[in-house]
Amino acid sequence: MNLSIFGLGYVGAVSLACLARDGHHVIGVDIDRSKLDAIAAGRTPVVEEGMVDLVKSVAASGRVHVTTDVSEAIGASELSLISHGARLSFASFLSDHEREDFAEALASALAAAKIPAARG
Repeated sequence: MNLSIFGLGYVGAVSLACLARDGHHVIGVDIDRSKLDAIAAGRTPVVEEGMVDLVKSVAASGRVHVTTDVSEAIGASELSLISHGARLSFASFLSDHEREDFAEALASALAAAKIPAARG
């Protein structure tokens, strides 16, 4: 299955690695270029047991792609997951402006792909 994961902190990065290990093609999306560069180079952006070898393996497998482009990820995915971090420092949360930018980019990408969003 082609998947995308938005947010590559602890939950998103581990999910990306595990899903790719299990044979899925996974697009990781984040605004932090250093996280994207690390994953693309086969390095883990988070400290978690087993991630060093796992990210190295899945990056080499060709099943992982990383980008900052929301539309690219939505257009190439059958399922998208949003992983919003709960960081320890208040200062490290996304700003209201960054959240609004992401919501607008996601809405535009969904509309362009003509994919209905699930409603709760």
